[in-house]
Amino acid sequence: MRPQNHKINFTRFHALAVFLAGALIYADSWDVPFQLDDLSVIAQNPLVRTLYSLPDLFRFDPSRFLTHLTFAINYHWGGFNAFGFHGVNITLHCCNAVLFYFLVKRTFQYLPFPQNNNLDKKNLLALGAALIFAVHPLQTESVTYLVQRSVLLAVFFYLIGLLGYIQLRTEFHKGFFGLIGAAVLLGTMTKPIFITLPLTVFLYEVYFLSSLKRQNMSRILLPYLLVLILVPAWIILFSLNYFSESFDVSKLVFATRTTAEVPRGIYFLTELPVIVRYIGLLFFPAAQNILHSVPWARSIGEPSVIVALLFIASLIFYAVRVRQSKPLLSFSILWFFILLIPESSIFPLSDVMFEHRLYLAVGCFAVIVMEGLTSCVGKTRQAAILGLIVVTLSILTYARNTVWESPSGLLEDAIAKSPGKIQLHNALGISYEQEGALTLALQEFQKAEALDRNSLATLNHLGRIYVKIKDLKAAETAFKKALILNSRYFEANFNLGNLYYLEKKWPASLEQYQRALALKPNDPLVLFKIGKVYESMKNLSEAERFYKTAILHAPYALDALYALGNIYLDQQNYAQAVPLYERVLKINPHYALAHNTLAIAYVSTAQPYKAERYFKEALRLNPNDITTYLNLIELYRRRGDKKNFDYYSNLMQHFISSHRRKEVLQEIDVPAF
Repeated sequence: MRPQNHKINFTRFHALAVFLAGALIYADSWDVPFQLDDLSVIAQNPLVRTLYSLPDLFRFDPSRFLTHLTFAINYHWGGFNAFGFHGVNITLHCCNAVLFYFLVKRTFQYLPFPQNNNLDKKNLLALGAALIFAVHPLQTESVTYLVQRSVLLAVFFYLIGLLGYIQLRTEFHKGFFGLIGAAVLLGTMTKPIFITLPLTVFLYEVYFLSSLKRQNMSRILLPYLLVLILVPAWIILFSLNYFSESFDVSKLVFATRTTAEVPRGIYFLTELPVIVRYIGLLFFPAAQNILHSVPWARSIGEPSVIVALLFIASLIFYAVRVRQSKPLLSFSILWFFILLIPESSIFPLSDVMFEHRLYLAVGCFAVIVMEGLTSCVGKTRQAAILGLIVVTLSILTYARNTVWESPSGLLEDAIAKSPGKIQLHNALGISYEQEGALTLALQEFQKAEALDRNSLATLNHLGRIYVKIKDLKAAETAFKKALILNSRYFEANFNLGNLYYLEKKWPASLEQYQRALALKPNDPLVLFKIGKVYESMKNLSEAERFYKTAILHAPYALDALYALGNIYLDQQNYAQAVPLYERVLKINPHYALAHNTLAIAYVSTAQPYKAERYFKEALRLNPNDITTYLNLIELYRRRGDKKNFDYYSNLMQHFISSHRRKEVLQEIDVPAF
């Protein structure tokens, strides 16, 4: 019994070492800010701010519902503090590394004798593969880039599903089958790459489990076969919702591509050299980039395509040839290519090369490296060489993570490596804009325009930045140029409407918003903006109608809820105003202005103690808001509460200097009573 306990503890020690290695190497990334798509998918997504509207969260993107749900849970517990979001990502990555360790170790049981009896190789190979998986620098994009939690979750349930299948094939239990089935079904709502799990299960069955008795196979395979139905179904639902379309059979084809601009054949030929570049990055991760430059391959006769095709074919041929003698190596090579099928084959995506697409494939690479190390190097040197590999990869990962410390730094690094990518210049311009460096932002957008004078996105960004620097004529020119190129370009139509609204050109603004609404029917933001125009024109009945319509299509639409509440507040219709403000605060408890306005409604309905509570919460969230101070001080004056009146009067003096008070009072544009 003692040797058995020692072995169990040894396994646990290895698992703990793998977990800690992943945690330590990402210890400096907990405070990395939101980057790029993190902003639109997480920080600026109103659906993330609420847990009570799960159907809307599901409709937003069914194929990533679970991912977005975890973002909402993150926000519920810690707001938009990136620390908590990174904590979840890092924990998931460490758990994935541990699961991968157990997968490799479990697989050794099914290798032919005497390979399955080599305990030293088994322990070192499993540990080494998991450590390489945990610390390889190509994993940084999946771990540090918060929006790629979808990859982490997909792999988490992928590995659970694969390990669960192995266990069920060995020993079937109904309860365990239910848990694994639930995990597999949850995995379908993480990221569409999960669709390769059934093919991986089939390959694993052929390589390692074919000698086992086939009992309960129809039940065991059921959840894995459902993956082939559910993943495309979620993608179709997302596509129909995004484009406000109804279903027909042709949508099945559309579900297998995210861009119609690139033919499947061209995309496939381009991906062949990309796969070779991926393999190069696995061995030499020195040229990492958030957005790689990849030329389109137009013909199978191009030298780069021919070389890539021959190289890939030779790897597959080698894997098939050594299936009997080196089954683990053979399986890992074939699994590597299976994992790339969703994003590197005939399903065109907007971008042809991203490092996060290699996340689980890094594990295949790690097994291949460890197979080579344990087969070609003497036992006395294996541990030392593995240590050198892990340390080197860790240093590179640490260095790569430093690039992620600021959005502008990440993009500047990318532009230095891919200066001709217009998307990078636009992204850097947006980053500078968010940092308040409007001159630098304008320069980046102008660089992007120099690369492509007819880029609709660039013209739209130029228009927005011209508005911010108050060059409204140049902004109008940029928006109109974009619309000349494509009159159905939603962003330019919408932003031109915003420009006219800013200039108080109500009829022109309304016309432009109506055009935008025709392009995206029932868009809640456009409906809200139309309501604002009508409110500015003093047509409150129409404003109310459009606010209600926006809320009907998006119950989480904060701006519409708040604006409708303000209309009712001005009309002294407190019975309808108060529930709207409460809904706003249920969605976003950190909305200081809504706390202040709800408190005003409670003052007007003779509920001073409720008003006091909400005024205080507004001050806690925004302690420098003079309007809320004045409202709270006035509340205490009316109540004759001299103690609190004096306390908050002095507190206001502390936060706002007396020589600024008159100026600040003139700038107040928030509700007061």
